[in-house]
Amino acid sequence: MAELKKLTKLRLQAASYAKRVAREYCLIARYLIGGKERERLEQSAKMQFYLDSGNKTLIVEANEWASANAGCLPFSLELGFQESET
Repeated sequence: MAELKKLTKLRLQAASYAKRVAREYCLIARYLIGGKERERLEQSAKMQFYLDSGNKTLIVEANEWASANAGCLPFSLELGFQESET
C-alpha cells in the first residue's frame, strides 16, 4: 500500500513538473504551443522525471516509452529548444 501511495505521488509530481516545463518553454520562446507539440513536450519531460525519480517501476515505464520513441530521452528544456530549431 505504501508503494502504491508513493507511486501515485510521483506520478502527480511528474505531471505537474511536465506542465511547468511546457509553461517555461512558452515563456522563454515567447510563443504558445498547443496540441501535439505541447503533448510531446510534456510527455518527454514527464518520462525524464520518471527516470530521475529513482523509482524502479517508473524507470521501467520510462525506458519502455523511450524504446518506442527513439531520441526523446534524455530530455532537458535546452534540448527542447534545439529540437524546435531544426
